Amino acid sequence: MPATIAAAAKPRTRCRAKDRDLYEYPPGSGTWWVRVSVNGTRRKWRVGPKAAARDFRDKVRGELAEGRFFPERHRRKRAVPLLADWITNYLARTASTRRDTVGATRYAYVWTHAPETAGKTMAEVTTTALETYRERRRATGGGTSRRCCGTVSATTVNKELSFLRAVFNDYLAAQEEDPTAAVLANPIRKRLFLDEPVHRTRYLSDAEQTELEATLGPVEWTKVLVALCTGLDRGPQFTLRWDAVDLHARMIQTARHKGGNRGGRGPILVTSPINDELLAALRALPSRLTSPWVFPNAAGTGPLAADTWVRRVFKPALRAAGIRNFRWKDLRHTYATRLNARNGVGMKTIATLLGHTTTRMTERYTHASADLLSAVRGIGGVQTAEVVAPKLAPNARPRTKRAAR
Repeated sequence: MPATIAAAAKPRTRCRAKDRDLYEYPPGSGTWWVRVSVNGTRRKWRVGPKAAARDFRDKVRGELAEGRFFPERHRRKRAVPLLADWITNYLARTASTRRDTVGATRYAYVWTHAPETAGKTMAEVTTTALETYRERRRATGGGTSRRCCGTVSATTVNKELSFLRAVFNDYLAAQEEDPTAAVLANPIRKRLFLDEPVHRTRYLSDAEQTELEATLGPVEWTKVLVALCTGLDRGPQFTLRWDAVDLHARMIQTARHKGGNRGGRGPILVTSPINDELLAALRALPSRLTSPWVFPNAAGTGPLAADTWVRRVFKPALRAAGIRNFRWKDLRHTYATRLNARNGVGMKTIATLLGHTTTRMTERYTHASADLLSAVRGIGGVQTAEVVAPKLAPNARPRTKRAAR
């Protein structure tokens, strides 16, 4: 074997006899390692310069001689990543199982640009800094471009904190798989979350429905009627295709993604029956035999943009009809309320029609219960009818208190 090949095949450069337990690897790199035998097991550490490696070796030998050597003390810990880098990694790994992609992107922007967390590592984010962030958001806002000024609600702050808690839980789970990673606790404490106010109660009354129908007209009113008769969310309704509508079986089948991806279960299949009023309205739509979408856009190239229609048509119609403090989501609340109050449908059936996995959310949607209304009906009135004494038999004697016992 030539000398040049033998030199290249040499794995590492050993030091002189006086510097035993030291070696340089790779050869000529200037990086020196320490290798010491502890209870028959060889342990090695990468130190750096040769002088530093000598000092470290002498320190380890001294601890071994005194019986106070602990390998964990000299374990080289993994560098803690930046919060922004781990958020990017987290979003990339959970893209297919995330329920709210738009919301997660906005929360990621908030935490990567907030002055309390921007440019910090996972270990530098403290509970105290998050308390400062919470109070600043509640006082001045300062979030994304859509919320650049003004205050934010307690619900918004809690959602942002919940997203950051999920990011830290993901980081801690990754640390458990790597024994050399730095130990870190989740800074999201229970005291950080704010008490959320009671959610608003709003549904469409019969008088308001009459005014709104007259203002919108037959064609535009059909969009509102679908929400009132099926309880569909705005997204699935405006992207509804005719192949998902069975007019003969009188059924509409849609997929509800919200709340359906927990545990990787995927979207929830929702089947909405079509009543007589909605059936007549759907058959009268001009898009029935001309477009694959139930509500196409003006060019017929795709579905109607829900945000644009609500902003340009629905909200001006509400103002013209004199209806205040009403949102499109309240049509879904109205659907659930009328099922319970007028038809006496049970909570489990309403939850199935709405696509809820539990009845907890359904109870918030049914604002006016028939049982509750009947229980308190007439409680504030005055009893004006005369009390009629019970009729007794001809030979019957009135019951005394002792007999009544």
